[in-house]
Amino acid sequence: MAFFSKLLGYRSRGWGIGSVADRIAQTSPIPALIVRQPEVFQTWTRKERPLRVLIGADLSATYDAAIRWVRQLRQIAPCDVLVTHVFWDSEERQRRGIKGPSEVEPIDPEKEQALTRDLAARTGELPGEGSLHFQIRAGTGLIADQLVQLAEETRADLVVVGTHQRRGLQRWWYGSVSQGVLHAASMSVACAPATVSGETT
Repeated sequence: MAFFSKLLGYRSRGWGIGSVADRIAQTSPIPALIVRQPEVFQTWTRKERPLRVLIGADLSATYDAAIRWVRQLRQIAPCDVLVTHVFWDSEERQRRGIKGPSEVEPIDPEKEQALTRDLAARTGELPGEGSLHFQIRAGTGLIADQLVQLAEETRADLVVVGTHQRRGLQRWWYGSVSQGVLHAASMSVACAPATVSGETT
């Protein structure tokens, strides 16, 4: 994992659109790790405490890339992993003819259980030491903001998100959760490209 130690040495602050960190995350063929609190990783690699990792999951190839990278982390030292899916049922609101500002409503228990099962099945086995939990979170607005808020609430050391690495008009039209997390998070962020194949070395 040569790329891992190399990116651990990269640290910057004050991210802005078009920043070096953003360009790396959106163009790198391998996962990009942007470190903001290097001392956390030092204590983790010495196995003094588990690394608290929050993964943003969307049940697509981007999550597959993110969980694949976290598997490698757990081979190094223990990681407590929280897999989070932000559930935003805009289609359901449209179907029911609900207009106006969205309000956060409790998720139907059956739907929550079904989404949790889907996340667990897509995650598969996660070898190594540390806990693994799944959370379905109802919300409105930008998914990136909600992931960052949850990361702060749970005192996560690292947020891991997959990225489609969209560019140009595609990026403007669909938005970028990874870019939003990268800009807003105060903790370290890892962006795993969905196009990565197999295990990185």
